[in-house]
Amino acid sequence: MHNISVALGCAHGIDVPGKQSPDGTFREWRFSREIQFQVANILKSQGYEVYLVNAQDSEIGLSNRKKYLNQLTPTKPLVYITLHNNAAGSEGKWLNATGIEVYSSRGETKSDKIATLFLEMCEEAFPEFKYRKDLQDGDPDKEANFTELMSKWPSILIEWLFMDSKKDIQYLKDDVHKQSLVNFLVDFINALDMKYNTL
Repeated sequence: MHNISVALGCAHGIDVPGKQSPDGTFREWRFSREIQFQVANILKSQGYEVYLVNAQDSEIGLSNRKKYLNQLTPTKPLVYITLHNNAAGSEGKWLNATGIEVYSSRGETKSDKIATLFLEMCEEAFPEFKYRKDLQDGDPDKEANFTELMSKWPSILIEWLFMDSKKDIQYLKDDVHKQSLVNFLVDFINALDMKYNTL
């Protein structure tokens, strides 16, 4: 018996310009869907109620993502986790920024505690990466008024490495790393499920 239901969000769709490595060999929309679909299949096999947000290749729009989330009627408290890749610029050049960021909405909410758990587990699982934090409010996640984080459900947005970093792109393209990320996200959701009522 699980304590939570899960909604998984994917990155911007195939029809959103940019959102790729400078050489065009990596596309954010494809990466996020590959990872999230695998995570969803594993969670469903474990008995979770799972929803996929913007699962099609095209973009439904951020306001429609929020609308979709707000209309859901899960049988358990819902947590929304959306996976993206970061970029340091938009001019199609290789740059040097690297690492992982996690966002929640502004203000002190349950989302902050979910983000903190994510980062604690992530640093242990992937110590080789830089973690880009904002500690000014006492927790490590960054906060922003991103539309898809402003539904009625606790939500986090993961920026998983930089697609315009030659260092990070090696991980993003690597099948072993992608499988490690799938496994980690499943482990994180299982840990969140066990701890949710006490967060």
